Amino acid sequence: MKKQLKILAVARQRTACGFYRVWLPARIMRKLGHDVTCVENASYYDIMKPDLERWMTEHLGEFDIILTDRCIASSQLGLFAGLRHHSPNARLIVDFDDDFLNPPWWNDSKKSYLPGKPYREIGIQHLRAAEMAVVSTPQLEERFAKRTHRIHTSLNLIDPADWTGLPTNPDRAKDPRLRVLYGGASGHYGDMDEAQIGLQAVIENPPVPFRLITFGAMPQWLHEAERRYPDRIINIPWVGTMWSYAQAVAWGGFDLAIAPLADHPFNTAKSNIKWLEAALQGIPMLCSNIGPYAEIPDGCAIKIDNSPVQWAEGMREMLKNVDLREKIRAAAFAEVMEKWTLDKGLEVWNNILEEASKAPRILTLEDTMLPADL
Repeated sequence: MKKQLKILAVARQRTACGFYRVWLPARIMRKLGHDVTCVENASYYDIMKPDLERWMTEHLGEFDIILTDRCIASSQLGLFAGLRHHSPNARLIVDFDDDFLNPPWWNDSKKSYLPGKPYREIGIQHLRAAEMAVVSTPQLEERFAKRTHRIHTSLNLIDPADWTGLPTNPDRAKDPRLRVLYGGASGHYGDMDEAQIGLQAVIENPPVPFRLITFGAMPQWLHEAERRYPDRIINIPWVGTMWSYAQAVAWGGFDLAIAPLADHPFNTAKSNIKWLEAALQGIPMLCSNIGPYAEIPDGCAIKIDNSPVQWAEGMREMLKNVDLREKIRAAAFAEVMEKWTLDKGLEVWNNILEEASKAPRILTLEDTMLPADL
């Protein structure tokens, strides 16, 4: 019988990153039989308050593995590295899911990750200080291989328990208009701009009555369109947690989801989370044929080029063709249930934990040096 590890899985903050890169892996590690300390829907501060240093001191030597998402402040990194350093058997794993060295110009975080900026430099230091890095795509593994001591890919997987069986508004049928979901954010303004001309044309001249319902931030042109067509565009503020978001989407009873993505190196290393979420909730997706969406199997989404004609025609066809939506919905749901649920990560995480447990511990400044530095 393999050794049971004591694992601390703790996210810096309550975000989608914490959800997919810390809390869900913690479920996988529990399935493997390990003793995992993880409070889902909580940040490291929520778990360890009111005295972070005291909590760390009281738990010295308790854990074999410390899993955390990428730190952005020296105080955060100091806490986790210190806990590892003063625990005789512990190894530190940093898990992240984006190319933080290469955000696009339209992303709000661009200025924070320029060379020399603290977020960027602390992130690089975290990679040096961790015995292992885990990333969400093979592209990220390739890009960061020389910036880490050892690195593995663990794809973003999904737990059907979080996304299925949720209630839908019983009055949904009273609204005959189709509902189109866009779960955007300010970091996706440039992505949404790829669909601007085509989407505006459909909003102005819809083939069937529909509403575009967006969560979070919208680019300025969509706010202007909302003022012209308030019955066709509705913006909902971000909900508090991933669980709340799943419940809100299910309650809305959506007929279609859209996911524009610009052709940028940052995006080509991203994962297909939006598709996984939509598929489990039975929402067919129209998306850019870029990066993670290009790898969606044919028939499980409508993938289009980023041109005004493609976006306009794709939207019109999906809105008009109920049979096409149903075919894609069924195929996508089956694909995710077969290949993207948490049990598909058992072998990957078993290998990650085995290798991390045997990795030489990083205890000195010299230990943080990478082969490229020598």
